[in-house]
Amino acid sequence: MPTNVYFDTGTTSEQRLYEDIIIEQLKIYGQDVYYLPRKIANKDTIFGEDPASSFDDSYIIEMYVDNTDGYMGCLLYTSPSPRD
Repeated sequence: MPTNVYFDTGTTSEQRLYEDIIIEQLKIYGQDVYYLPRKIANKDTIFGEDPASSFDDSYIIEMYVDNTDGYMGCLLYTSPSPRD
């Protein structure tokens, strides 16, 4: 991943501290969830979907659940504008 030369990313000990804090927060507030990687069998290039995909593997990962109300998706905010 390219980095901007005008921003300092910190020393390695500072980066390890940030990583340790994030890992600690995941251990305290995180939940164990199953990650199911999808294997695409026959992708439809017109609709962009794969009705015959399979989920063969599963991995338990720690994840922080920010919102349990439902799928948040794209979070598109729409408001009435004077042009409508």
